[in-house]
Amino acid sequence: HIFFRASSGDKPIHASLGLVSPNQESGELTVNTVALLNPGRATADSSTFELFPLRETDSQPGEGNALARVELGGTEVLRITTLAESSHDLDYFVFLPAASAVEPGEIISFARDGNHLVIEYTGTLKSAASLASEYTPVKEASSPFTVIPEDSQKFFIAE
Repeated sequence: HIFFRASSGDKPIHASLGLVSPNQESGELTVNTVALLNPGRATADSSTFELFPLRETDSQPGEGNALARVELGGTEVLRITTLAESSHDLDYFVFLPAASAVEPGEIISFARDGNHLVIEYTGTLKSAASLASEYTPVKEASSPFTVIPEDSQKFFIAE
């Protein structure tokens, strides 16, 4: 997975990452787009940098599509291209092995089972007594998890 640290002023960030390779017959360079940087928004201002993941090439701006997996080996040349209607400053790349990137968890479904709530999720299930309090992992939880109502209210997230 690849992440960029970038900033922008007034326009959304939108760029493509290409793998550059020589055409063996013509000797010219070709660029094969392998990932997109398209969070669908600008940062607070041009001096406020944020870390953004690169997404698959079929992703739309601002959508939470899959993180791009780019196979690199040996010496490779990468090219970042600023796309139309975009303006940004790029600070640096972060390369992580795909297996080490943590995919976010999500609540897939919830349903009533009598007086109980059944939560199906991926990742780590966390709970809190209020929206503003700290969420902590639910002990020994596995999906699907059955909630037995004991408190007046409880909030759940999956990370």
